[in-house]
Amino acid sequence: MIKEVYFKASVKLKQKEYADFLVWLVAFHENLLKYLLIKQFGDESQWASKRWSDIQKDIINKIKNFDNGRLQSILEKEYPNLKFLNIPLMMRVLQYGDYHKPELIKRVNLLDGYVKDRNLFIHEMTGIRNIEKPEHLDRAMFKILQQLTKMPDNNPFDDLNKIILHNLKIFANKY
Repeated sequence: MIKEVYFKASVKLKQKEYADFLVWLVAFHENLLKYLLIKQFGDESQWASKRWSDIQKDIINKIKNFDNGRLQSILEKEYPNLKFLNIPLMMRVLQYGDYHKPELIKRVNLLDGYVKDRNLFIHEMTGIRNIEKPEHLDRAMFKILQQLTKMPDNNPFDDLNKIILHNLKIFANKY
């Protein structure tokens, strides 16, 4: 699912539909964080049939014992009511220790900045005219997925668009 969200976000970014892109980016970011926490605190198969609300309770229980309770102590200072995993809390958990590769965390941190921009856009109704260095952002998302799974060389939506464009040109030349 994260792959599909990435490809949809990538298309919106290329089309310069920045508000829609940021919505897909948030979906990508949040699902990525959930996936990384599931990998860090257990086996995916143990949670395959569970809803996120149940998985999150299990992860919070595992956080309590993680690193002899040190992680929980740190988290409780910033999040005294540790009952659910929101994005800032998930980010903090992922940044703790050295479970994840530094380049992965660096890329996830980059996405987090854009998620904050999206929240500003939504809550303050500000416009988004441009995203600086969109190719770097798209590449960061792609590289994250490459670290986690096998990725095709090309965006399948780009390939589909090329086929449609080709067929439209053929159709236009006939008439």
